[in-house]
Amino acid sequence: MENQSKDRILLKALARDPQPAFNSEMLTLAREFLQLTKKELAEQVGVAPSFITDLEDGNKLPSAETLERIANTTGFPVEHFFGKGRFESAPSSMFRKRKTIQQSVIRGATARIALLKRCLRDLLLEVEAPGRRLPRLDPDEVSGGVSAIAAMARQALRIPDGPIRNLTGILEELGVFVIPFDFGSLKIDGCSDWVADHPVILFNPNVSRSRLRHTLAHELGHLVMHDFILDDEQENQADAFAGCFNLPREQIASQLIPLNMNRLAGLKAHWKSSMAAILHRASEMGVISERQTRYFWMNLRKVCGHGEEPHEELIPIERPQLLTDLIQAFQESTGSDQREIPAFLKVSESTFLNLFPLNGLLRAV
Repeated sequence: MENQSKDRILLKALARDPQPAFNSEMLTLAREFLQLTKKELAEQVGVAPSFITDLEDGNKLPSAETLERIANTTGFPVEHFFGKGRFESAPSSMFRKRKTIQQSVIRGATARIALLKRCLRDLLLEVEAPGRRLPRLDPDEVSGGVSAIAAMARQALRIPDGPIRNLTGILEELGVFVIPFDFGSLKIDGCSDWVADHPVILFNPNVSRSRLRHTLAHELGHLVMHDFILDDEQENQADAFAGCFNLPREQIASQLIPLNMNRLAGLKAHWKSSMAAILHRASEMGVISERQTRYFWMNLRKVCGHGEEPHEELIPIERPQLLTDLIQAFQESTGSDQREIPAFLKVSESTFLNLFPLNGLLRAV
């Protein structure tokens, strides 16, 4: 019975492309996904490294036997290597952190993101989910710049004055997919991108809850204000957007006076933002002097040591739901169950569960 179900969903996938061709970019994606060099893959498959290069360059085609060995080595089903699409580069919102991370980690994360996007695109196509556009506002064209855009965003999203109770829920109401993602490094908090007309935010599940709040607002800033090419200025704009969006000046200014460590802790619990973010906002607004800023940063580092900020337990856990809803809609549309989805997406079951954590709380391994 199970085999019949898998056959049904494979036939549905093949109906779109009854004569698939070997896609060399899917080989590159699988190899980079596993962070293997061409030489390492060649040794495991039992071929010359130059042959792997020829395959990835599209100069040669693998025999059925060689392709089977590649599939067994990588853990990707044979169907994966006939899938449509290409190996996309990393989202531009990973721009800043890429400078300080090992290239092997970046390549692995890039492959994982490319595969996730391909799978997400196939799921969205099957359920015919309409795209939902966020407002696009250019800081150079809006009077008041980034701070005005952040205020407009809060107003457009009908967020009442005060702290945002559940930012993940608000983003998902807009059709933004918020997905936990193992970047392979704690140096990357998150990134954002578009899959067709659907905005997607990937976040590192190993960051603190309060730091996550800033990450989500930062990526929302990119989605609202920026197109494809990001630079340091646009990163700074996204940071400024997050501060103004989460901690509006006119609503928090009076609460910052007088500022001390106990008040910082209390504001953290109230505003669901990190003490570091609140301190940065106080300095940015000119509520505290440069000398006071240095003093508070010194004390905050003492309190944190090499770990997380205190009082993280006071920040509620926000559980993404939209991805789970999409999976359920796919199952209803195809008449399938969750076990059949990996075959449709041309990935293994373990890869599917790793890329699409349906509890919204993936822990990196």
